[in-house]
Amino acid sequence: MVDPTKVTPEQQQQEEPEEKEPPKLQQFYNNLRHKANILLDDARFLTLMTTLTIFALYGDDVKLSFFSPEAIGAFNSVYVFCLFCFCFELFLSCIGKIGYFPNFYFWLDLISTLSLIPDSGVIDLDDLFPDAEAGATTGTDAIKAGRASKAARATRVIRLVRLVRMVRIVKLYKMHAGDEEEVVNDKVEIEPTKVGKKLNEMTTRKLILMILTTIIVLPLLGPDFWEVKNAETDFAGFMLSQIHNMPNGTSEDLMKHHINSYATAYNSSDPRTISSTNVDLVYMKICELPALPTDATTCQSNWDQNSYYEWIKESTGMTLPYNTMEEVESHFRNSALYYEKVRICTTADSNEDDAQCSEVAFDKTANIVTGSLMNMIKTTLVMIILIWANLSFGKDAQNLVLTPIEKMIALITMLSTNPMASTSKKKKQQDEEVDIEHMKMKDEGYETMLLESTLMKIGSLLQIGFGAAGAAIIGKNMGTGELNPMVPGKMITSIYGFCDIRNFTDTTECLQEEVMVYVNTIGGIVHDCTNSYYGMANKNVGDAFLLSWKICDDLLPGFNAFEDCPDEETRLRSSETVHCTVTGAGHKTRNITPTELADSALAAFLKCLIDLDNANTDGGLTPYLSYPKVVKRFGDKFRIKMGFGMHVGWAIEGAIGSSYKIDATYMSPHVEMSDRLEAGSKIFGVPINISHWLVALLSPPARKFLRPMDKIMVEGCPVPMTVYTFDVLQFPVNFCTAVMEEDGETQVAVDFENDPQFANLQKGLHPAFLDTARNAVECYLAGEWEEARNIMTHALIQKPQDGPILRLLGIMQDQQWTCPPDFPGYTVMDGY
Repeated sequence: MVDPTKVTPEQQQQEEPEEKEPPKLQQFYNNLRHKANILLDDARFLTLMTTLTIFALYGDDVKLSFFSPEAIGAFNSVYVFCLFCFCFELFLSCIGKIGYFPNFYFWLDLISTLSLIPDSGVIDLDDLFPDAEAGATTGTDAIKAGRASKAARATRVIRLVRLVRMVRIVKLYKMHAGDEEEVVNDKVEIEPTKVGKKLNEMTTRKLILMILTTIIVLPLLGPDFWEVKNAETDFAGFMLSQIHNMPNGTSEDLMKHHINSYATAYNSSDPRTISSTNVDLVYMKICELPALPTDATTCQSNWDQNSYYEWIKESTGMTLPYNTMEEVESHFRNSALYYEKVRICTTADSNEDDAQCSEVAFDKTANIVTGSLMNMIKTTLVMIILIWANLSFGKDAQNLVLTPIEKMIALITMLSTNPMASTSKKKKQQDEEVDIEHMKMKDEGYETMLLESTLMKIGSLLQIGFGAAGAAIIGKNMGTGELNPMVPGKMITSIYGFCDIRNFTDTTECLQEEVMVYVNTIGGIVHDCTNSYYGMANKNVGDAFLLSWKICDDLLPGFNAFEDCPDEETRLRSSETVHCTVTGAGHKTRNITPTELADSALAAFLKCLIDLDNANTDGGLTPYLSYPKVVKRFGDKFRIKMGFGMHVGWAIEGAIGSSYKIDATYMSPHVEMSDRLEAGSKIFGVPINISHWLVALLSPPARKFLRPMDKIMVEGCPVPMTVYTFDVLQFPVNFCTAVMEEDGETQVAVDFENDPQFANLQKGLHPAFLDTARNAVECYLAGEWEEARNIMTHALIQKPQDGPILRLLGIMQDQQWTCPPDFPGYTVMDGY
């Protein structure tokens, strides 16, 4: 076999495919991206962009606070330079940073860059809000004031948008901090974790969104955007002063014109109003100056209040409901009332409170209602932002850090309480979205996901390495306290299965380095069948495998010692008092009786026997049958076979070894008995040998398929043991595949009585053979050898070359077909 690592340079050059050069356009783009990243990461470029960002934040306020209007041109030039640099950086980032476009920070950079346009002087806000049309006939000054108010409001919005530029400071800081390596006190460099980077990025992004939402939306809900503005209130006082200062004797038409204009300007239902809010005129009193200034303490007017109330009604359709300020104040809260007052000229010694005045009152109730609604909306918005921030930040930490840690703790707790529980994730339908999200995080290489996955693998490796016998070691050491693998042993009662690969020594010489794969392929068949029917792999000894089906802790009465003579009553009593918790091929645990567990163990070994034969025909073992050295040694008819021995009894479950190396296993003469039964399969010439103690634990329908082969006395066993076998003539594909109930997670019990699969295994066997063989053995053990000889001869006609029958015939022939006088009713087998 050629070592692939020993390849000459010439061969390597010939074997390596020529790398295709990337297209010229792709190569050009890669070079451009590399150069863009170099420039973006350059310290001088970062310093320049940071300086320009700070200027973009404070430049406008510095201009207004410390510089004269002549400096506007210079500031605009700097803003134009900032706009160019920001656009250039945006272009470089789109090229150099993978995933930048259209990412979150791309849109923030774009908005902050566009917000520089008004500051640069490229667009004038006055152009966006032009004056009133030249042909306006009324309220020209009022309309101009309203336009100025709207322009001022737009300016405030632009200033809010400028706050987005603050994000650039955060981004530039992250870019600079990301290039620095984190160093601890002992000067050991630590690479930032992916989880930390992701959590930091998500937190920063959401914090930016929360702050931007707050600083942009909340001012829009504030009083500056819906209350009466200074320009409007100043205009109200200015117009009232103009009317007030009109001398007594002014013509009716002129007076009517001014009063109607005033009323129109403050009528929320009139489209000509200058007010951007719902402010209505509800009261007016005009006190004109006297014609002679010497009489400055007397209010004189040619028109009474009713007169100009009628003018207002005729012109605007608006009815002023109140005649005195006392009536107004009695109908409105102070917060809902706004008024203007202009006093007449008073003498130096006159009391200002007694002076006559012109006054108007406005209804701000609609503003109060709007303000209250805005406050409720603002309060609700703040609550939503806080709740969103709390849930969002908590969710990120939960998904990236806390949930993986909780799963690790849950896994450790599970292994400490149930060491053999499955560590694999078996999720329900509603958890699929969570699984997808976790798989994405795992694919991105987050350390918490990696740690969780590694811990699950460690748990699985512990279960595989220690097996069922090491469950107590895993459980006690996964909890608190120091490591102590040398835990005390524990007595259990279990079913033991031992199986051995035939011709293993010769096969090993033929396969050489391939023998490991060969053994593991067979081991995979054995372990899979065992696990599907509630068993556990315990020990792998080269060519042999020890399997176990644990019944219970401590002793099972009637089935734990060689001296026990279990009967049907004993079996039924054990099924009523003991239940085994198993899972098998399903996902849900079941509580089954010792009898069902025994039936399942028998079904598992039958499945091993049949699957092994099928693997020889068309499966994983086929390549080894055609291996040249195997064919040369065994011929082209060679098939890989195994022997099986099964027994039940007590054992000590625990660890053997030291703190350097331990093996978790079972120690007991009953474990050894399963090994001896497997070895006896070579003597009896059948693959499966079962002790009578385990047969007594099987269900009656399962026993119907078995037949005794002999009653033997072996060394180490104080009482004779009857050995049974299951005759298998058919080897169907997919035999005894585990079946689930309707829920798809609970395994269906083995049923030897109603499941035709087991009867089909003996299809082709003479219907009377099992009874004939039972009678032959019974006569042999009773010392009636002549009768036994006749029955066995007839049995060979029913099943020629039957190993157990030929063996008994050989024993009797050695004794000249005569039963010895001291025959004890069993066969003594030395060296068994």
